[in-house]
Amino acid sequence: MKTISRLLISLAAGLLAACSQPQPPEEEPAVVVPETTKVLDQGSRAALSAVEPDGTLRFSPGSGIEDRLKPGDVVVSEPAQAIPDGLLRKVRAVRVEGGGVRVETEPAKIQEAIHRGSLRVRRELKPEDLRSSVSLQRGVSVQGFRHTLDTDFGTGGRIRATGSLEINPVLDFDLDLRCDETVRLPVVGRVCREIPDLIVLVRVGVEENARLRLTGDLAYSFEREWPIATHHFAPLTFSIGPVPVVLTPRLTLFLRADGEVTARFAFEVQQSLTLIAGFEYNSDLGFRDLSERRASLSLLPPTLEGRVAAQAAAGVRFQVMLYGVVGPFGELRGGPSFEASLQGLGGGVLWRLEACLTLSVGITSVEVLDLRYSRDLGRACLPITRRDNTPPSVSIASPTPGSEIFRGQVVALRGLVNDPDAGLGQSVNCRWTSSNPADPSPTGCEASITFATTGSRTLTLTATDAAGASRSASVSVAVREPPTILVSINSPRDGEFILPSDTINLSGSASGGSSPYTFTWRVAFPTNNAGIGGTVYTIGNGASRSWRPSDTIPGLSCATDAYARLTLEARDAGGLLGTRSIVIRIWSLC
Repeated sequence: MKTISRLLISLAAGLLAACSQPQPPEEEPAVVVPETTKVLDQGSRAALSAVEPDGTLRFSPGSGIEDRLKPGDVVVSEPAQAIPDGLLRKVRAVRVEGGGVRVETEPAKIQEAIHRGSLRVRRELKPEDLRSSVSLQRGVSVQGFRHTLDTDFGTGGRIRATGSLEINPVLDFDLDLRCDETVRLPVVGRVCREIPDLIVLVRVGVEENARLRLTGDLAYSFEREWPIATHHFAPLTFSIGPVPVVLTPRLTLFLRADGEVTARFAFEVQQSLTLIAGFEYNSDLGFRDLSERRASLSLLPPTLEGRVAAQAAAGVRFQVMLYGVVGPFGELRGGPSFEASLQGLGGGVLWRLEACLTLSVGITSVEVLDLRYSRDLGRACLPITRRDNTPPSVSIASPTPGSEIFRGQVVALRGLVNDPDAGLGQSVNCRWTSSNPADPSPTGCEASITFATTGSRTLTLTATDAAGASRSASVSVAVREPPTILVSINSPRDGEFILPSDTINLSGSASGGSSPYTFTWRVAFPTNNAGIGGTVYTIGNGASRSWRPSDTIPGLSCATDAYARLTLEARDAGGLLGTRSIVIRIWSLC
């Protein structure tokens, strides 16, 4: 008996010792979903016949849903025929009616359906993810994410956009529900002891490539936005444990143009943009902005008259629906800001190109996430390139230094002017002035002048472009009294360029003395630019004749580049002699 008692005491002591030892803590699960969260299975989704505007769910008879739902439950579902964007609602009442089961619901929050869990979505949206795409403008065609434009947006042709626009949309969505401690409760199962912390990260973005040409008519102001296409995506279903999370993106593309022109314009820009707008929300820390912007633009040579200040932006409005309820949204737009004037914009600038980028983001998700937020993340214009005005280059072809100029004789003035900005449509004004204030001041790059007095003077040609930049060239000449026999050379012109193998027409005339006249043509080669020096060769007789330099001057080749003095001698019937010389340039390129 004593032995049995000692055994019982030892056993009891062992049991007490075992009970007094601490038990290992139960491991916290990664996902906590209370028993009150009810996920509709395939049969229940098929039995859901209608969803009324007030959120009432109607199920067909025999579904048995009345046995599975009770007030306070949170009903969650992936998309089905009656709920194309999924479902997240809280049950208020369940009633069996003759035609089926009526479940009255109210909005539910994701924190009520899931107490702990996380979701990470990094998704480049593809054309195959689309449910539908619709063109919103005549002249805009849509194929996947590529848009071809040729439209005047109903402006009667005053503003027209042509080109192509291609986008690559991206969606980032993170959802974290965290709780420090969970407990087990009767009926509802394991739940978070406190309201779960909520962390939401949303980033919506596009990579865009476009080639857009914008043209405008004269004297027109415009400020307008044109939606060009909408893209509706099929729902994207993810899961946190057994609970489906349903996101449905929507895109609207638009073009915005505003500006004012005083004349016609056309410019074309190739652009590549990366625009991402987003935010992160932490229930402990609040909102934090997230955004990225990169732009690369190049401008093809524009054409314009007068002045233009135009901004054209391709934009995307991006919205993500959560279970069919409004969720995160963003607007991203970027494009060229083009300002130009042939008269200059100040500081010697003819035109400038900037990339103007705008990002805004927000969320209206009071029902699902209990969040409301809206923020402009950035509006900025980044300088890309500009065209500075270049003064025209100027030289004087006629008269040449040392030209024979006589009082009372009409003298041809010929300037060679090149404006690098002429391709834009810029014009150049030319004006001739003399060091003798009594001389005329003709206008035009080619003009004529008659001197009333003799003496030396300097002629200056000034060329001024539309923006006010100018350059000048000068030549010194001497005006003498006319001889008895006055000779003129009509062709070629003073300072003209002639190829060695060219056949040119020599033409001259004479006045004074007694006719008839005998004419002789001679050429001196090579000379300096004033026609001094050189070996003299006789060309032949006659007031008019054909001449090829290589037939007269020996040794001319394809590498020739030298000045020559062309002289016409005229002798009248009484033997009086008059001469006239001009300087030409004989050259060729091999």
